[in-house]
Amino acid sequence: MASTTTSATETLPDTPAEVLAALRTEQDERSASEVKSMRLAAHWVALHPALDPEFAGACFQSPKTLAGEGSPVIDEFCIPEMATKLAMTCDAVGSYLTDVIELAYRLPNLWAGILSGHITPWRGRMIAQTTVDLTQQAAAFVDEQTAWCANRLTPSQLRRLIDHARVRFMPDAVAKEHEEAQDRRHVTFECDQVSFDGTIHLEADLESPTPSGLPKPSPPAPSGSRAWGPPTPSTAVVPPPSATSPATSSRSGSPTTKKTSPRSPEVS
Repeated sequence: MASTTTSATETLPDTPAEVLAALRTEQDERSASEVKSMRLAAHWVALHPALDPEFAGACFQSPKTLAGEGSPVIDEFCIPEMATKLAMTCDAVGSYLTDVIELAYRLPNLWAGILSGHITPWRGRMIAQTTVDLTQQAAAFVDEQTAWCANRLTPSQLRRLIDHARVRFMPDAVAKEHEEAQDRRHVTFECDQVSFDGTIHLEADLESPTPSGLPKPSPPAPSGSRAWGPPTPSTAVVPPPSATSPATSSRSGSPTTKKTSPRSPEVS
């Protein structure tokens, strides 16, 4: 079947089936290229270890640990060298090497799945970015739990797994974070920013049981009133006197009834 010609050297398939087949081929080639790049990056890291301080050449290095606990210490100066060659920023290369080191040295099951083609490289990197702060035991647990389902793992499932690993293998760190979180509780009134309606912004960080104990807000106040909650003495409406109440005497002494119109609520 003839193909559509788009340039002197490139042709596009005509049928939908051929288009899908071509897209799948391109995807497989990109994945294979990414796997090869990650292998080369891991080899680059292995070629630039941090020297022992006893060696004279160590004074020309800057030791740095990019990945998590137990990962190798490398020479930081190898990052700008690689960034210059690849026309990338040092931050981008540092993040890329961090993912590769995390996979190669702390997540061996995921790394093996990437090299064999069973795990998509970007999914492996996504998991590696969440395990950098974990201990070796917690990272090994995540590696074991995700190696068989990495391609089907959703971000929410991964987040729950990381939280479970932290609680199980890092209870002291979790307790410390919870303790520090208590200090972030606050109630802030933005009194310097008043809206045209005369309202201000309220922001608060409370414990989860606390908001449930707060009283429910009252219904909206009548039109033209900004009073919130039950009427106070200053905002209460004065009711008209009943028919049996004493009449107010006029100068002529004849009994008359004084009509009192309800006042609109005032702002206290």
